Amino acid sequence: MSRFGLSRILAFYLFRHALVHVLMVWLVLALIINLIDTAELMRRSANKEAISSVTAISMAFLKFPSSLPFLLPFAVMFGSLISFYRLSNKNEIIVARSAGLSVSKLIIGPIVCAITLSLILMIVVDPISSATNNRYAALEEQNFGSTGRSLSVSTEGIWLKDNLSGQNIIVSGSRLNQSNLNMENGELYRFDIDNKWLSHYLPDQLWFENNRWQLKGGKVLLKDGAIIPLDIISFPSSLNAADLTNSNKKPEAISLLKLWNYIGVLENAGLNSLGHRSYFYYQLSLPIVLIGMIMIAGHHGLLYKGRRRKLSIIMVAMISALGFYIFKDIMYVFGTSGRLPPIIVGFAPGFIVTLIGLGSLMKADQNA
Repeated sequence: MSRFGLSRILAFYLFRHALVHVLMVWLVLALIINLIDTAELMRRSANKEAISSVTAISMAFLKFPSSLPFLLPFAVMFGSLISFYRLSNKNEIIVARSAGLSVSKLIIGPIVCAITLSLILMIVVDPISSATNNRYAALEEQNFGSTGRSLSVSTEGIWLKDNLSGQNIIVSGSRLNQSNLNMENGELYRFDIDNKWLSHYLPDQLWFENNRWQLKGGKVLLKDGAIIPLDIISFPSSLNAADLTNSNKKPEAISLLKLWNYIGVLENAGLNSLGHRSYFYYQLSLPIVLIGMIMIAGHHGLLYKGRRRKLSIIMVAMISALGFYIFKDIMYVFGTSGRLPPIIVGFAPGFIVTLIGLGSLMKADQNA
């Protein structure tokens, strides 16, 4: 017996039983999402002769790992409910309860299963997902065209591509001031539609205003090698202020182990990092989310009997999954808009689910 009053053999059995069902549900949900993505890519490529069905299927395959982190909470909820339901049907739960084990002790094995899966997700699946996500984004741009904006951020500063009619512009700088959109140490490069270099501007001031790049002072290096002084000039832009202050590299495309450093790079460059911070904290809170899901599933999967239990399992799974998804998205919007601190946005869904789960367990033990 362990110090929790639960046999290690029984705990391992419940751990293995939950693991098998969670993995099975996780795989089924991922395959369903993958089929939907494949159908969507086939639809998008229908009018493009250069894109074959094999290319569309391979792109869907690259997108497959990126759905795994999103689906894990739902897989834990559905998988643990199925596991508990099958254990109850075989009267194995009744035997364990007759031995004096409470519901809170019976879910220790599944909780360890959930924590193990969350660690595997962070350490193994997440780096693979970020790599395939980047490859998918590159193929999507190559096959379906660019979005017209490409922003690159590194420790050396900001590089931003602006596509205009008849020419391309690349703007670089060490830091962007979000209050006045002034680019520190800013430079501007002009290329024609065939990406042939036209001129290089090194202004004293470079800022973005009224959807135009404004340059003042400094000098211009022309195509023929001449260098002339620069007074005041402006270039129309296809961007807006939000395009400049938000990185176009999604947090899902960055490994969690590297995301914190990337957040620092964004902030040093003067870009908005609220969305990346909120995502980072949510990923750290994933074990808490999964523990809450197990607790809620334990209350309904181990306690109710007969037709009421079947109906309860279906309703709890659907309502919990939908409610959690909506709440998480609402909190993420608050985080990216700056209305709530990212750390609260990231950890709030996990703590709310866990509090609901604790309440469910206390009720289950009282009704036992």
